[in-house]
Amino acid sequence: MLNNISIRIRFIFVLLVMLVPNGAAYFSIFKDVYEEELRNQARIVVNNVESFSAWVNNNGGVWVTNDRSYLGHKSLIDADTQEPIEMYSKNPALATREFSEQIAKSDSPATFRMTSENYMNPKNKPDAFESEAITALDGNINTEYYKMVDGNYRYAKPVFHKEGCLRCHGVREDAPQAVLDFPNLHDGFNFKVGDLAGVISVKLKTVSFTTRLTNVLLGSLLEIGLIALSFILVLWFVWGLILKPINKLSTVADSVSKGLHSDLNTNNIKDSTNNEVYKLTLALSRLKNSYEYTADKYSKTKAIIEKAKRKKQERKNKEG
Repeated sequence: MLNNISIRIRFIFVLLVMLVPNGAAYFSIFKDVYEEELRNQARIVVNNVESFSAWVNNNGGVWVTNDRSYLGHKSLIDADTQEPIEMYSKNPALATREFSEQIAKSDSPATFRMTSENYMNPKNKPDAFESEAITALDGNINTEYYKMVDGNYRYAKPVFHKEGCLRCHGVREDAPQAVLDFPNLHDGFNFKVGDLAGVISVKLKTVSFTTRLTNVLLGSLLEIGLIALSFILVLWFVWGLILKPINKLSTVADSVSKGLHSDLNTNNIKDSTNNEVYKLTLALSRLKNSYEYTADKYSKTKAIIEKAKRKKQERKNKEG
């Protein structure tokens, strides 16, 4: 049944079918690019957090003049005013947590926190995604974990305990008294070097993929037009330079086979042409001319024979 459908119809059908896998491929590529962009944004946040934590650690902690949360306390004298100044120390983990809280209060679309299943501060208790990430990353070769959760892009990178971390997170009895006196202390002890301390968890507020795709498509009308133009050019080429001439040749061949007259102009075609359609046209023209010449000879010969028969019959009639 399909073999009886014209090549033109089948070509249009194939062209339309091609749009489906091409559209799916473009959709998949854009989705991968979109997710990779989100992943890179999250990685940048993690790199900034790690750099900040390393800066605090390399300086032995930081001292501030407020006591919102601290691990050490010293009273100093201002060299200029001779007034007492109360200073409070913060280790890398505490400084990073307060930094994350400050970011969370801002308009930044990216927030982060450090969390662990074995946490000291109840504020660092992991949520469902973070617990899932910790389980997936613990003892695994993966270096990151990510997924979309409730319209937000969630990303987690593991943090492992180093020697310097064990001063506060090693054996509980060996921890500084300031750590043991920390308000609402939960746990966070008995770690060893190389143990998974937890994860740096990043949350990116995102628009839905379909909304982002719509915005990109609306902003890429020129590119979409160029793609459509490429399909139109292919259609024009195949239709105008192949299918249309072949359809004409087919009509001529059908007329010749039925002994009907048909025009086939080859005046503008050179014998040395490399155009396959033109070669076919010339071949059909020669075949048409040969057929018409043979048919003409046959008609003339037949007419002569018929004339001779009539004269012979006339002679017989006169003799009889």
